[in-house]
Amino acid sequence: MTRRIGLLGGTFDPIHFGHIQLAELALKRCDLFEVMFIPAANPPHKLCHDVTDFEHRVTMMKIALAGKRGFRLSELEAELPTPSYTIDTLTFLKKNQKKGDEFYFIIGEDAFLELDSWKSYEGLLSLTHFIVSGRSGFSAEYFQSFAQSLGYSSNGKVWFDPSRKNEIIFLPTETDDISSTLVRDNIRYNVSIHGLVPEEVIRYIQRYRLYS
Repeated sequence: MTRRIGLLGGTFDPIHFGHIQLAELALKRCDLFEVMFIPAANPPHKLCHDVTDFEHRVTMMKIALAGKRGFRLSELEAELPTPSYTIDTLTFLKKNQKKGDEFYFIIGEDAFLELDSWKSYEGLLSLTHFIVSGRSGFSAEYFQSFAQSLGYSSNGKVWFDPSRKNEIIFLPTETDDISSTLVRDNIRYNVSIHGLVPEEVIRYIQRYRLYS
């Protein structure tokens, strides 16, 4: 039996409703068995002093995801070599996957359009399918052109790469325009983050005076 496993990586600094909405949308629309949240222990694109301690970020994620069916939190990247490159994480997961499992890497359109700048991105294309979440302000032509440059073609429903036998599912924009940067900036400037982050996470942030 084939199980579609969604993979949602990121810094999650902090986790917010945009992350949760995207995971819920992918879970429902793409017939996923589950969504695995994978926080980056040491993201290569950010300096260490710019990232909140891994334990704090993981604890906030545990709070936010508690009781949500179909979601799983993985601390895998804390056990892998640093910095946390996606290719290393996917390679490890692929080697240890259960028979019949298929991985679907969930990514925003803005990040997907920069995929060719990622470490060993061509290897990444062979390891996973993609679920791309549309972003406002991006043209359909730009996405189509980029997908074609990677070897994918569309059948009207999904984009498929016949050589790698992997697909891209494009999800139109349906999530709130929230970013972790917005949350952090609001905290620094004493602007409310209610409605952006789960209330229990807000209390955790206040308790440990994060981002102030």
